[in-house]
Amino acid sequence: MTTTAPVDEVYRVIHTDHHDPFQILGMHPVTVKGKPGLAIRAFLPDSEKVSLVPEPDAKLTEEVELRVQGGAIVIARIITPRSGWADAARKMRQREDDRLLDPLIPTRFDDEEWEW
Repeated sequence: MTTTAPVDEVYRVIHTDHHDPFQILGMHPVTVKGKPGLAIRAFLPDSEKVSLVPEPDAKLTEEVELRVQGGAIVIARIITPRSGWADAARKMRQREDDRLLDPLIPTRFDDEEWEW
């Protein structure tokens, strides 16, 4: 199992033998695969539900992605296809960088069949 905490210390927390369990439990900054993140560890063996309340600037919407990765549950914002395209198009327009590269070449369909 891959974890951001030493496995022997996790076992000591589970068996109530750790001298300072909050060195392991709670929220801790971590780096996973070169990316910064937060590890939120809780030991709640009889719990039916766990709730996390994100910080206001977490950029999370009503839906998030949950995935198991390296022995951890990863919570991430959903990145939709084409997210950011509208802002990029607006910036291109401001720079006047949104012109067609090739001239328009009308087709027979354009000339004879298309109706506006």
